[in-house]
Amino acid sequence: MEAIQDQMALVFLKLKYDKNGRKFIEEFFSPTEKVMFAKRLAIVVMRVRGVSFYEISASLKVSTSTVSRIDEQIKRGELESVVRYVTTKKHKGYLEKWVLTLIFLSSPESMGKNRWKFLDVLGD
Repeated sequence: MEAIQDQMALVFLKLKYDKNGRKFIEEFFSPTEKVMFAKRLAIVVMRVRGVSFYEISASLKVSTSTVSRIDEQIKRGELESVVRYVTTKKHKGYLEKWVLTLIFLSSPESMGKNRWKFLDVLGD
C-alpha cells in the first residue's frame, strides 16, 4: 500500500512541472473532491492560527467533528509536513489570503451589512 502512495505522490509532484498539470487535476478530481481538499487545508491553516472549531465550522460549512478530526491529526503529528508548509513565511501570507477567499466563496452573505464579517475569522 505504501508503494502505491509513494508512486501517487510522485505523479502529483511531477504535475507541477507539466504544462498540463492543472488540467490533469481539473479532469481527475471531481468538483466535490477539490472542495474537500481545499477545506481540509483551510482547516489546518485556521487551527494553526488558533481559530476555534466553531468559527471554522461556520466559516467553511464543515462539521465540528471534521474540524476536531483534523485537529487531532495535527496534535498526533500526522500532518507535520502540512503544518510546516502552512507556517513557513514563504507560504503563510498567501495561504491566509487563500483561506479568506475560500471563506468568502463559501459564504452566502455576498451582499448586505454582514458581507465583510468573514474577514474577522482569522483575526490578527
